[in-house]
Amino acid sequence: MIYTPWLGWLILPDEDLVRKAELISQNLYISAPTISQYAALEAFDYEYLEQVRETYKKRRDLLIKELDGVGKIDVYPEGAFYLWIDVSKYGMSGYELSMKLLREAKVAVTPGIDFGKNNTDKFIRISFAKDGGTLQEGARRIRDYLTR
Repeated sequence: MIYTPWLGWLILPDEDLVRKAELISQNLYISAPTISQYAALEAFDYEYLEQVRETYKKRRDLLIKELDGVGKIDVYPEGAFYLWIDVSKYGMSGYELSMKLLREAKVAVTPGIDFGKNNTDKFIRISFAKDGGTLQEGARRIRDYLTR
């Protein structure tokens, strides 16, 4: 649940400021505000949450197995449903690979550069929020594209 009670416009005189404003906005609205998250805690059934956590762990492990050798995964996520994969061995940026995967393999991944300029251009981020069958199909398409 996301509560975004703020609405407004921003007119910027300098185009360079637009990207900076976008980054700030993304960080404000990419997830629920902290106070809303604390309020939502009271509504959760912890037994159900444990089942959800276990489901995501299985999906994470499935995707890691399916993508074995595709790219370097240094950190296995424990609190979010994304894999952060180093794809520098393919000789292109994460952005370039993301666009090629979208156009040619019909798989959407997020280029690492979307998360800042601290050496993120060699990464892609993949969500494992989908069901196992969808994850396997996406991983197969990525593997097939990169090994052709």
